Amino acid sequence: MNSSKHAIHEGYDKIKTFYLALAHSAIIAAYSFIRPLKSAIFLSFVGASYLPSAKILSFIMAPALMFLYSTLLNASHRHKVATIFFGIYAIFIAIFSVLLISPTFGLENTVASSSRVLGWVFYLFLDFFNVLILETFWSFTNSISSPHFAREKYSIISSTARLAGVAAPILGWVALENFHKVVAFPSLCIITSVLLTVALISLQKITSGIPEEYLAGYSRDHEPYEQDASKKTGWLEGVKLLTRERYVLGIFIIIYSFNFVSTFADFQMQSLVSAAYHGEAKGIGKFFYIYTAIFQIIGFFFSKFGTTSLLKRF
Repeated sequence: MNSSKHAIHEGYDKIKTFYLALAHSAIIAAYSFIRPLKSAIFLSFVGASYLPSAKILSFIMAPALMFLYSTLLNASHRHKVATIFFGIYAIFIAIFSVLLISPTFGLENTVASSSRVLGWVFYLFLDFFNVLILETFWSFTNSISSPHFAREKYSIISSTARLAGVAAPILGWVALENFHKVVAFPSLCIITSVLLTVALISLQKITSGIPEEYLAGYSRDHEPYEQDASKKTGWLEGVKLLTRERYVLGIFIIIYSFNFVSTFADFQMQSLVSAAYHGEAKGIGKFFYIYTAIFQIIGFFFSKFGTTSLLKRF
């Protein structure tokens, strides 16, 4: 009986691994398609000199979005939160693809201006892709995965996605190289929307096709989070934890410092790229597709030979 149950468990783990790898690959491919477009569209529509303003706006918006995100995670099933955010991004990116065709608001208008709302909205909307899509995916994955499953399968899920992350920017570069920007940019947005839909369907396949008893993870499987009423949590508790626990403060300083340096370096690079290509969307997009392919290749080797060894060892 035990061996039979173990075989069933192994079978469901294979199904779960397949769909998680498919979902993560679709997400990373979508990100690799859309990230270069985010930079290309903002730099050509609005201009590199407004990048600091865009980052400040993003910083202002972040607390409200993080509050909404944490509230949804605490109040609902993880897969429902994923459905909401994946659906929103898939729909709005498809809408952006249509707007980019417009002679007035889209790519045919080659005059950079701070009044071009589409450039601002596109940039800010996609600036939260990592948090609202990638973090939601891993939150869901952790909620249905045991520590044993994580050690054995996470490296497979991650390295498979990195291959998709390498292929996507190469295909994006080919599209921009061979097609007019008014065709290439909207088409790549549509592909991104389809990939997010594939990721959403993959997660739904897991929740609908695998019994709940085989979806127990680090937390109490994928149920809404229930906390003791006497133990209130929130952003103020987070601030208190920073002042009370030195190691938490140290982690915060490391992450904050990295993000600060990364943001500054990214601004410098995007300004130089914009100047080199005279603010032309197609040239900027091609550069960032090559750049994305390179860091995805590096990420693949770290994932395959670094993460795998560490997970299996510890």
